[in-house]
Amino acid sequence: MTSVRLLLIAAASLAMSAAPAGAAQTSGPDADVMATVDAALAASIAGDIPRLMAQYAPDCAFTDEYAPFFWSGPHAIEDYFAAGGRMYRDTQHKDGKTVLGPPSYVYVSGDRAFVVEKVSGSASVRGRPYSQAGAFAFALARTQGRWKIISQTWTKSWENMDPYRDWDPIHPGAARRSPRRPGP
Repeated sequence: MTSVRLLLIAAASLAMSAAPAGAAQTSGPDADVMATVDAALAASIAGDIPRLMAQYAPDCAFTDEYAPFFWSGPHAIEDYFAAGGRMYRDTQHKDGKTVLGPPSYVYVSGDRAFVVEKVSGSASVRGRPYSQAGAFAFALARTQGRWKIISQTWTKSWENMDPYRDWDPIHPGAARRSPRRPGP
């Protein structure tokens, strides 16, 4: 490596280290951040769609277990909720009960935040008892003094059956069992 190239690398490194640093990252409870996440989860459980949608940025991205698995772009929120509705209809998901855990992680840096919230629940799927647990990972941004969810990802940690494959419509009593880890 030539001495000129080393000098350029050294100068670039010094310039980068002298640039103003972003806000320090903190961890732990943050009432304003959690107010948005809690409002989204409570509205979802209550079926309050206007309140739910108010917690999300218009360009929010979603990742979830049902097809097409990822939604982004100008109509992502509407497309995500429509796909969720189809999934609930197709799996005959009924009588859902949700239990929220305390947030596992809350990280804030300036106008950005990251939250992981554990969730478990039970329901009837195609007439059979179903239970699952996992977590939502939320990324949030503060704009005009208000936190909005800009990304939501569902990560499942266990379920007692596969709601998409375990049911045989021709032989309903002969449901296949997928190997699953036992409940919580």
